[in-house]
Amino acid sequence: MNAKTKYHILMQGTTSKNVSETCKAFGISRTIYYKWQNAYKKHGMDGLAEKEKNRSCQTKWTSARKG
Repeated sequence: MNAKTKYHILMQGTTSKNVSETCKAFGISRTIYYKWQNAYKKHGMDGLAEKEKNRSCQTKWTSARKG
């Protein structure tokens, strides 16, 4: 999900005052919701940005299998 969508979900949870129902409606866990909330509190919209996955471990493992 992009940062705008995550922000929208956070605002829905805040205004509805029912995080559980918001999470059900958007198909996410409360753990994810609170993870996004903490990231937003610490870093603003940048905290909600999708992070590039670290593929270095996967590359090493694939190379080892081929070698």
